[in-house]
This record gives sequence, structure tokens and C-alpha cells, in this order.
Amino acid sequence: MEQIHTIQRRVTCTRDACGQQDVITIYPRLIIDEMPRLRPFVADGSLFTHTCSVCHTIYPTPYSMYYVDRRNRLMIIVAIDEKEYQEAVQLSFSQQIYAWMMKYINRKGMLRIVRTPLELSEKTAIAASHYDDRIMEILKYSLMKKLSKQTKDVNRLFYNAFNKKEEFAVLFNDGQIGHVDFEKRWYQETARVYAADLKTKESPAVIDMNWAKHYAEPVPIEETGEPVSVK
Repeated sequence: MEQIHTIQRRVTCTRDACGQQDVITIYPRLIIDEMPRLRPFVADGSLFTHTCSVCHTIYPTPYSMYYVDRRNRLMIIVAIDEKEYQEAVQLSFSQQIYAWMMKYINRKGMLRIVRTPLELSEKTAIAASHYDDRIMEILKYSLMKKLSKQTKDVNRLFYNAFNKKEEFAVLFNDGQIGHVDFEKRWYQETARVYAADLKTKESPAVIDMNWAKHYAEPVPIEETGEPVSVK
């Protein structure tokens, strides 16, 4: 079978603020097992940013990517463009996807489709921590509902584990970011309710809080009435 490798490209981008043109490296296909030094840059999102050589402004450079982690049997399609996203979703429902998984991972694995580098970072963090992302999304949905009762300004939650510290980043509607310490018992309680049922079901490639909203009933964390502390 043909071996699939990382693809690197050099592209020119122009900084709007100062007009400077810089050449940057992008990875339309990233086999992270071949380039493990890039793991931290995927984790903190800096793989998708660039510092201007003239004004030194850091600005986002998002692009679509096939991210493959053979060690964790994971393939993530980052589809920035809406057309690419819809094509990836359609692909995930076809028989062709099984051939793709074998081609990229060399064995059966898990496919996920995300829209942003931030979602890629979160999916890789969940996989590295050996959690089930479906359980994590249900937990996030439950926490979101609870936080929304405490404050109406919460926009989204993201799991991260920078420097081995597990937490949820809380994105507020005004652009501010807070943090909620991750408590493993929340995950364990959620898994106790849903894990058995999830094992019997085929999961779609798009697993996010919208999926969790349609899948889950209220879970134990919401029923406890305990306040969630945002720092």
C-alpha cells in the first residue's frame, strides 16, 4: 500500500496593516508522527499564526488541513471553507472513507471534522489525554447550560491541557476568556451515564456541542446544583 506523508508548502501572505509580504510554511497534510516537534504548535494554535517581519504583529493564518495522528488512530479534517466542510461531511458518510482511513492511518481509526484551528487543538488535546470526545462534548454542553444560568454572556467552552493542567477555556460574548478547572469526576459521572449507550452507536464525524445538544439528556453535573467557578 502506498505510504502517505506530510505535505509542506511555502506560500506568500501579505500583512494588511503594513503591506509586508512574508513567505510562510503551511501543512495541507500533516502526519504528526513524522513531525512530532509540531505537536506543541498545534496544541497552542501557533501553527496557524505568523509574526510579521516588519511590524512584528502576530496575526492568524488559518488554512484547511488533513491532520493525521497514527499513534492515536486519529484523522481530523480541518475545513475552513464552507464548501470544503460540506464536502468533508459528505465524504464521512461514504464507503470511500474506510479506504481513506486505511490509507492514512494504515488501520481502522477515528475521523473527525472541524472548522477551526482552535477546534483542532481541542480534539488533539482530548485524544492525548485519552478521553472520549463524545463524553467530553456532552460534559461541555452540561457545563454550558449551568454557566448560562449563572451568566448569560457565555459563548463557548473549550477543553485544553496546556502544561499538563486540565481546564475548560470559557469564551464570553464580549471577547474575554475565563477558565474553569477540569474535575475528572465530572467526566467520570458523564461517562457513567452515556458510555454504554455510545458503544452501541456509530458516531458521526462532526462531534461538537451541537451534536451533544441533540444527543444528551441532562447529566449529573447539572442536577447537583453546585456552582461552577470561572476564573
